[in-house]
Amino acid sequence: MISPSLLGAERAAYELKFALTSELQPAILDWAKSNMASDTHADAEGSYRVTTLYYDTPAASMFHRAPGYRTTKYRVRRYGAEDLAYFERKRKRGSRVRKMRDAGHDAPAWFESERCARSLEPALWVTYQRHAFVGDGGMRLTMDGDLRAWPAYDRPLSFESGGPFVLELKFHGALPAIFRDLVANFRLMPTTCSKYRLAMAHFIESPEVKCPTS
Repeated sequence: MISPSLLGAERAAYELKFALTSELQPAILDWAKSNMASDTHADAEGSYRVTTLYYDTPAASMFHRAPGYRTTKYRVRRYGAEDLAYFERKRKRGSRVRKMRDAGHDAPAWFESERCARSLEPALWVTYQRHAFVGDGGMRLTMDGDLRAWPAYDRPLSFESGGPFVLELKFHGALPAIFRDLVANFRLMPTTCSKYRLAMAHFIESPEVKCPTS
């Protein structure tokens, strides 16, 4: 399976996030099926599993938004059962996002160089089920749920979240009219929710939580 996202050189885009209730999620999913094309990488149910390894410093500088670490994330991602890994640097300021990304079985030189320079180590595994849809001009709608996470350094600890679902609208340039209508019709309110921060906060604040048996 080819990566659903752009590969290679850094490119600017915009990303808006919304937290959806379990009641609203089916309506948004029906809207996406009616107005956009299903991502070709999805399974028969229209979704796929995303698994990501996030990096941070031993002091959790990225989580705490320490100076020099506030707007950037480093992570390695896998889609479904694909055997390739996607090494990524993501920079975000407001709704504007820039990603540098390469696929392979080994970390590219730029990723390793920056990881060492920033003293980054594997910090957190995050996995979730994603529904994805695409439209003209590179616009993209994704909806993530069934979030699970565990620290890279201590597998016996675990976190699971049945909700809220996270809706992301991704596009280049101005907000497409179809997305403006979606936001207006469903009265969606933007959020700055981060799956990484949500899970990390759980472990930092409640380290005694044990891993469920399944």
